[in-house]
Amino acid sequence: MGSYVSIATDPSSSESKRRLSAMGKNGVELLVRVRVTVRTNLDQLIGGATEETIVARVRQGIVSTVGSMDSHEEALASPNLISREVVKKGIQENTAYEIVSIDVAAIEMLHSHLASIGVGQTVEEFVI
Repeated sequence: MGSYVSIATDPSSSESKRRLSAMGKNGVELLVRVRVTVRTNLDQLIGGATEETIVARVRQGIVSTVGSMDSHEEALASPNLISREVVKKGIQENTAYEIVSIDVAAIEMLHSHLASIGVGQTVEEFVI
């Protein structure tokens, strides 16, 4: 069985597109940037899912994992939790790739959507 190790990155050239926006249950939006290391099984490469499939599955796994967290603070306190949960989802199944690692390179807190909605509601209440 032949194999080859490579880094799967989002193919878009813009730095802003390499970061993924995800929101926890408390409405705080996070920008997450990860580095995925994969091992290619050359024997399964033909006809299998491509590197873009792995990138898409990792992105979906991150959004799902962060979205299931009660608070953004869980992600900030333990970025490795995101990596472990994404791998547990079996995203490498039916592909020619084995995920060696998913490293969370950065997490940036943007803003709270629920707080924004709350402010808007307060302003509306006074205007009415």
